Amino acid sequence: MHRQRFLVLLALLAAWPGTAAAGGLELLPGGTRSVGRGGAVAARPMDPMVLLHNPAGLTELSGEQVMLHIDTPIHSMCVDPYGFYGWGVYEAGTSEFGDQLEVDDPDDPTIGATYATTPLPEVCNSAPVVPIPHMAWATRLGDFALGIGFVAPTVVAGLQYGGDDGTIDVDGEAFPTPTRYQMIKQQVEFALAPSFGFAYRLMPELSVGLNIQIAMLRAKTWAIQNTVAGTQPSNDMLAELEAEDFFLPAITASVYVQPTDAIDLMAAFRWVDQFDGPGKVSFETNTFHQNADEGPIPFENDPIKLDRIQVGLPYALTLGARYSGQLPRFEDDKPGPGDPMDTELWDVELDATYNFNEQAKANKVDVGEAVTVITREVGGGGDSASVPLADLSQVSIERHALDSVAVRLGGSYAVMPRQLALSAGLFYESRGVEPGYINVDSFALARVGAGIGAMWRIGSVDLTAAVGQIFQEELDLAPPPHENLEDLDEDDPQSGFDQRVGGTFSGGVRQGGVVLEDPDAPDPSDADAVAALQARAGIATAARPNRIVNAGLYTANFTIISLGIVYRYD
Repeated sequence: MHRQRFLVLLALLAAWPGTAAAGGLELLPGGTRSVGRGGAVAARPMDPMVLLHNPAGLTELSGEQVMLHIDTPIHSMCVDPYGFYGWGVYEAGTSEFGDQLEVDDPDDPTIGATYATTPLPEVCNSAPVVPIPHMAWATRLGDFALGIGFVAPTVVAGLQYGGDDGTIDVDGEAFPTPTRYQMIKQQVEFALAPSFGFAYRLMPELSVGLNIQIAMLRAKTWAIQNTVAGTQPSNDMLAELEAEDFFLPAITASVYVQPTDAIDLMAAFRWVDQFDGPGKVSFETNTFHQNADEGPIPFENDPIKLDRIQVGLPYALTLGARYSGQLPRFEDDKPGPGDPMDTELWDVELDATYNFNEQAKANKVDVGEAVTVITREVGGGGDSASVPLADLSQVSIERHALDSVAVRLGGSYAVMPRQLALSAGLFYESRGVEPGYINVDSFALARVGAGIGAMWRIGSVDLTAAVGQIFQEELDLAPPPHENLEDLDEDDPQSGFDQRVGGTFSGGVRQGGVVLEDPDAPDPSDADAVAALQARAGIATAARPNRIVNAGLYTANFTIISLGIVYRYD
């Protein structure tokens, strides 16, 4: 049944737990020292943050420690779409934005004169900046070490493209946000991820460790789905998805080797279970018919139960090596592990991480009840479409993820030995998604970054501060070349990308209209890739295929400000 395609949206929206961990919105390993060293911290046990990077390094911490770090990622994430609002309108209809087919001149329309000829505007992530706290405690008991806390990578925690109602201001007028078929808003309503780590020194040069983290998540995502394929706002529905999983385990196992005082080596593997939990979705039909005095009006349907939402998450393998210049030891130095601030003048570290993103390529959704979508009109009446549960199969959506590699180089220098150290570092990370499928919920593109930081030791207290800057590659996705919808090749999803605006429709066939090409759009041969991500409509047919919606110029950069404090019970 065609109407079961309503459920495809559910799988698209269910991607929220995976984006941060798949080379997308995860910016750096967490913590102030990570920001100040370009992420090169895996082979340098220094404070309880080692729980996240290298739990075997717990055996190298000096005494008992309590830590608080706060990372604040400031984001600039924008897409400047190519095209016009009239692209992809495949039937007559009006909404609060007026007649979606109207043009001022059927042969030579004026740009911006009507809804159909208004260029799609640039839109940026307007979600508030959210600080990321890290709190942990660690202690050593001879050759055994323990650590507990709340530690996580530095991530962008919120996404919003346009207003909550799915519109954006264009020269003082409301228009649908151009990312509405990808995402309008995503927010985490509850998140908690306690970590429990332990390590054991097998011999003076060798330690092993394990960190068990249990994530508990609930989040909501808002997007638009068209009831029939195309971009006509008269048929748009606002969809709100809520998903949760309160038992999402992750295990990090590591080996730490210190063949000499000056050399540190490590290897760590992180396994993460897939997100697997229930949820619900609700549709507001005719959402762009606010204050209508005739015809359809918005109607919020009852939530539809989702038995199971599955999102694969990637694994990661990290290798690290460090070399340090040693300070002379004092006669009264305590035996056992040496704190780097007390024992080193300088160090340099090289880490490399391989993210196994491709093993988590598909999202799946199982529905828990029959689906009914209701519409309403002014004065009463309306329509409904229902699909029995027996006719609803599991929906699976390909995420087009790519394995990615991150290489990080950093180091520190004690400008005042045992009191004040400065740090710096840089890193490179490769793309985590096929370029033709990039979209605003991941931004998983190649990045380079750098950071600087400082640590000031005052007795038993370490104060740390760092700032990092991350530059992301610009990705220019050309729209597919114009081709009349009637010439669609079903075996080529990028064919039939109709760029006509205006005209009329009779029996679903366009009469008239004019091709309106975007002069800012690059030729496909000159672009980084050709857009390929399709909006998933409630009903799509060979004559009305799903529309590609991610053509545009994607840009992003990030600034991270981090502060930390560690108290050591020597």
